[in-house]
Formats: sequence, structure tokens, C-alpha cells
Amino acid sequence: MGDKIQDLLEEIKYKQLVLPEFQREFTWSRTQVKDLFTSLYRNYPTGSLLVWETDNPPKIKNDAFDLESVRRVKVLLDGQQRLTSLYINLYGEVPPFYRENEISDSYFELCFNVKTGIFKYYSQREMSNNPFWFSVIELYDSPPSVFQLVSSLEIEDKEKTGNMIEKNLEKTKGILQQEYPTQKVPTKSDLKEAIKVFDLINSQGTPLTNADISLAYMTAEWPEIRRIFKEKLNTLAEENFHFDLTFMTRAIASILSGRGSLQQFNEANIKKDVTESSLKKCWAKLDKILNYLVNFLQNKAFIMGTEDLNTPYVLIPVIVYLYNNEYFDSNTEKTMLYWIYAALYLRRFSASLESSLEQDVNTINENNHPKSLLDNLKEEEGNPILTAGSLDMRGVEHPLYNMMCVLIRVKGAVDWNNGLPLRQTSGDEFKLERHHIFPKSILGKHGWNTNGNHYARKRVHEIANRIPLTREGNMSIFNKSPKEYLPIVEEKYPGALEKSLIPQDRRLWEVENYEDFLRERRTLIAKEINKFMEQLLD
Repeated sequence: MGDKIQDLLEEIKYKQLVLPEFQREFTWSRTQVKDLFTSLYRNYPTGSLLVWETDNPPKIKNDAFDLESVRRVKVLLDGQQRLTSLYINLYGEVPPFYRENEISDSYFELCFNVKTGIFKYYSQREMSNNPFWFSVIELYDSPPSVFQLVSSLEIEDKEKTGNMIEKNLEKTKGILQQEYPTQKVPTKSDLKEAIKVFDLINSQGTPLTNADISLAYMTAEWPEIRRIFKEKLNTLAEENFHFDLTFMTRAIASILSGRGSLQQFNEANIKKDVTESSLKKCWAKLDKILNYLVNFLQNKAFIMGTEDLNTPYVLIPVIVYLYNNEYFDSNTEKTMLYWIYAALYLRRFSASLESSLEQDVNTINENNHPKSLLDNLKEEEGNPILTAGSLDMRGVEHPLYNMMCVLIRVKGAVDWNNGLPLRQTSGDEFKLERHHIFPKSILGKHGWNTNGNHYARKRVHEIANRIPLTREGNMSIFNKSPKEYLPIVEEKYPGALEKSLIPQDRRLWEVENYEDFLRERRTLIAKEINKFMEQLLD
């Protein structure tokens, strides 16, 4: 049994089919939207819907419901990405359960070629001079006259083209008449039972993440929590820390359950442990902790934003510790810094996030000291001590580049053109970039051709040839040779090169000695990082 797409969209329009607050946002890409229309146009199956009819609805997104006009509201539990995509392109507006600023204008640019039957997003180069391309919104609002279209064209077989266009337009109209199979949660179910069905249904198809399910349970208890999370995310982004709802969900789940695994959290807490009161109490402290943590990272760890973190989840055990202790004291601060740095450059959370977080959150709750985290790290990932080989052939995507940036900030390194500290910057011209000490153009002229040569590409782009500089500083050097510009930097800002971990032997600044420069700088970086880390534990 199913419902026609046209009827479903009308129910959304008149706020009879609504979206619960615990549902995730519209997350589909434009490619997914295009593929949905293509599949419906070709009459391919595109899944089913899950609906819960109830007289006692949960908190509804944007308060978009009207119990006065309907006896029973229909809550859409599964299928909102598809119906939102359809609503946008068939009505030319966002559905009532979203605000206009929550969905990008670019989603309204889906087009259809009435001759070829192809859906694509608008491209001026491809479509501006092609009369067969129409906006999908325009197509449904005021479909073109096939006769007028064909008559205006200078083509040989107008009748054949007209028949083809007519057929394609009929198929697009037919999308509205297609039915979506609809599964229904029993009306007598309460909210938690509805979410349980929602979880089970998703686990059979394209599953929601554990974080999606965790946040759904939280929102069921405290409907405003999703909005509060988003407001906090915007505030943190202003400080260059760009987290997401999954991070916030993990933080609160780890605190409340004492576990790092969201799966464990979902299985354990939904029965009784999580309440609106416990969530509000937890958030009151977490809100303050996040503010403290940003200040701690920027001022004590020299981590200026999430760009300096290869994973934000290294902060979850830190947050749990702060929840239990409020602040770091002199005894724990440096040990925690050591663990954060080592966990990042040893990629503690890259392989198995769930199990690593479970282990570390459990450990910090049981022992209440970051030394226990360090014991875990050494046992699971090995010794954090580096060698020159640790940096060999490593590029800037490796977390050791971020660690090098931290170290030169600690040393007080400055931009080589304007003398600004290499911390937070303001303005596009002072945005930090990853400068090549030996420019690619210079190396290319001396046999280091990166086109198709994997070895040369690795050598040219490795960490030992990179340094953070402002955009202005980068452009001022551009394609000058190090032997030409490094002496000027040293004269202008004495000690700047040493603070930036540049070898002092000037023979190494000549391009003929490039490989020797790399070897020396790898050794220097590894030595200085080890020295810095040892001082933290001392």
C-alpha cells in the first residue's frame, strides 16, 4: 500500500505530514537529488517511507503542524531526504518544516533536457544557448508548449523531435503519480517506541549512524537540544573550531553514560537513564567546558582551530576529564598536552574510533588522570618518540605537519615577510598557507618533475620542505631560491629561521643540495619535537 508523491507533497504543504525535531537535517548532496529524479523518471524503485500517525506528536521541526485542521498528525520518520528533494524542485520553495536559510539556493537549480531526458544542475556554458534545457521548477509550474518549441527551431525532423519531447514530458508528469510504499508505526505507540521502529527500519537499509540515533533519543527527551547544539557550533566556528552535531552528541553521550561507544550508549540509556533534566544539567557544564577548552587549546596547546586537528575526537576524553574536574591543574595540564599531541600524530583514532574512545573514556573515568590515557596510547599505538624516518616522504596531510606548526608557534616563529606571529590571523592576505621552502618551479628546473613522477612529487611536497606563512608572505617569496631569500629573512628578523626549524648551514639552501636539506631538516624537526615532548613530562 502506498501514497502518491503528489498527495504526500500536498500533505507537507498543508502541514499534515510533518517532521519531528529529532530528525537530522537535509543532508543530501545535489548529486543525490539529481539521481533521485533520474530514478523516478525511469520508474526505478527508490525505497519506502515510515510514518507515525499520532494524536500526541513530539516536538515538530519549525513548529510546522496544525492539529486544529487535522484530527491526527502524520509524523514522517523515514524518507524526509527524498520528500524534501521533491518538494524543493516541484514547488520551488522549502517545505514548511525548514526555514529558507537552512537549504542552499543551489538546490533549486535542477534542470531537465526535454529532448534527451537527462537531469542536470544548471551550467551556463552547457545550457544558456540550448533551448531544450528547462528548470524542473519551471517545468512543473508552467510546462512548455511542444508545438511552439519545435516550431521555433530550425531542425530537420520536427515531428520526430516533437514526439520525443512529448513523451519525455509525460514521463516527468508521471513522477507525481508514482506511489511510495508506506510503512506505519502503530498509532498507539509512544515516542520511544516510534524511535525504536525508526532505528530498526534504518538498520535494514541505508543505516543512520549511531550518532543520528543517539541525537534522536536526546531530542525526544529535550526537543530544543538540537537547536542549542547548532547555536553553540556557530559560536565555536567564530573561534576557528568547526565541529558538527556528531561531535556534540558524542561529547554529551560520553559524559552521561561514562562510555565512549555510542552503540553502548544507545543500548544502555534509552530505557531510563537519559531525561530532560539530566541532559540540561550536563549541557550547562559542557557549554562552559567547551569555552574553557577552546581557550586552553589556543593559549596553552598552540592549537588555533580544528585545522590543526586531524580528528576532533581526541578532545572527547579531554572533555570527560574536564567534566569530572572542571579545570586542569599544574600536575595534569602538561601530561594532557603530551597525550593530545601524541594521540594526534600517532593517529590514535584513525583506525577504530568506537573502540579507541570506549577504551580512553573508560580509562579516564576510572583513573581520573591523563597518565592513564598515555599508558593506553603507548600500549596500543607504540612509543611517541620520533625519528627522522618518521617524517620521510610525509606530506602536509600527515598530522606531523600540524605538530611541527605547534612547535614553531611555541618557539615564537614569525612570518618571513611581515613579522606576524604564526597564530590566528585576520584578513585574506594574512591567511596561513603551506609554503614550499624550495619552490616547486625551482625544483622542477633541476629535475624534480612532479608530473607523473611519484617519488619526485613526494619529495617536493614533504613536510621537511614546508612551512606555514601568511598568503602575503608566501606571495612575496613566490618562486625565489632559498639561497636568495633566506639570508634576507634572517637579516630582517634575526633568529626567525632557527625558530622555524630551518637548517643553518647555508650550503643546504642551494637547490643542488636539496636532498641533504631534507635529511637535515627531518632530523631537526624530529629532535625538537622529542625535546619539547620530554619537557612536558619533566
